Amino acid sequence: MSKGKTSCKYYNACGSKDNCLNCEGYSNRLIVDIFEEVKRLNIPYDNWCSDLYIPKNKQTMELIKRYKYKCNVTSFISQVEKALWYDIPFAYSDYYNGGNDGKEIHK
Repeated sequence: MSKGKTSCKYYNACGSKDNCLNCEGYSNRLIVDIFEEVKRLNIPYDNWCSDLYIPKNKQTMELIKRYKYKCNVTSFISQVEKALWYDIPFAYSDYYNGGNDGKEIHK
């Protein structure tokens, strides 16, 4: 992956076009495993058991639009950060693979 600047508004630190939400062919793709996309795009996340929490912003709003199960997604205001986050039920796939217990925020 090359490091460099791009004109994409969702530029990711790695500089790869593969990590861009607006690259050709990517923006029309339906997302089934949103947690894999969150990790791939280096989006901060948290979880409680199988529920995935991600901050609500332009980048994550685009992900949710393409998420197959978006009808189950809700949002809440974090009591710690006073910021809006998405609550995506059953989306933290590491939970089913022996992941953490939901006490650690990943950034």
